[in-house]
Amino acid sequence: MQNLGHLTAGYAPEFSVKLAATLPGMASWALGGPPETTCGQCTHWGYKTPRLDADGNLTGKHTYHSARCAQFKRLMGRGGPRLPAETPSCRCFAPNPATK
Repeated sequence: MQNLGHLTAGYAPEFSVKLAATLPGMASWALGGPPETTCGQCTHWGYKTPRLDADGNLTGKHTYHSARCAQFKRLMGRGGPRLPAETPSCRCFAPNPATK
């Protein structure tokens, strides 16, 4: 392979770090939340959706989608893939009092 040292970087160094830490299914760029916080400490991490029967009627039960971002679902209109609990938080971080 040839030496590519003459090419410029595609992104600013600070953004490259955020880009590398961001996973599919996050509501915003990783490392945008408070320092040293993770997705597993956020109220948006995991959500319930109503369960429907074959006719589309509510059954009164819910399906819990663990390790998925509720904020991503609200913004995109569809659920995203699972996120590890140790993923650095994004700017949508809201502290979950149950994880203190």
